Amino acid sequence: ALLAVGASGLVQVIRLLGGPSEVMGSTWGRLWTLKFVVAALMAKVATDNRHVVGGKLARRNRLTDRAAYRLGRAIGGEARLGIVAVVLSAMMMGATPSGVVVAAQPFTSIPTLVDPPLLFVNETSGFDATIGFTSAAAGLNTAVVVVRKPLNTLRELNVQILPVDGYTDGYQIRLTDDDLRRSGTVKIPGMRFNSGGRWVVIIDGATQTGTIAEMKQIMELSGDVVPAPGAAVAPATTVPATTVAPG
Repeated sequence: ALLAVGASGLVQVIRLLGGPSEVMGSTWGRLWTLKFVVAALMAKVATDNRHVVGGKLARRNRLTDRAAYRLGRAIGGEARLGIVAVVLSAMMMGATPSGVVVAAQPFTSIPTLVDPPLLFVNETSGFDATIGFTSAAAGLNTAVVVVRKPLNTLRELNVQILPVDGYTDGYQIRLTDDDLRRSGTVKIPGMRFNSGGRWVVIIDGATQTGTIAEMKQIMELSGDVVPAPGAAVAPATTVPATTVAPG
């Protein structure tokens, strides 16, 4: 039964993340894998404990202090594995799967942004928009997307925010005409950038009459850059506090 649950869970995780490579290539995928291993160990210990407890209870009148201690230690190990599984579940709640699209939220007032927002203009398609952020440092952030034109014919806008220097997860955001048509401005809260350094912001989309070609801008966030596993860590350097700017 555990193997069936694990197999079905793996299939769902692969579909959620967008491919088998993302299972170990993303923070959320690695947390899920570790949680599954811990859960499997807990199930194995629980099965062993069940047989041991049944045998010990059958001989409870002759249970020695040493046997009682070993029995308590085995049950305690099972409980500790359960706690680890709960902690990993909590960590997964705080991480965003790499294939998940972050939802935009409408709002009435524009948050305070740091530095000039990133500018995206395509004269061929008549597209004009900016993307700004409320923080210039790694950590919790909110993106603000402002589309000046074309509002009336815009069908969808896709935004990707991906790390250039850091080894961490990025974001994929899909905005529809319902998100943007009323005011042309939306915010995407609750974004957590786990690495400093350079990030690339990529946008493309579609209108009722054609497509919006892909455009890219680079922003920089202060904070430690997360290295790839096994990579040498370079000496820390000081990054100016206000570094979010068009590339």
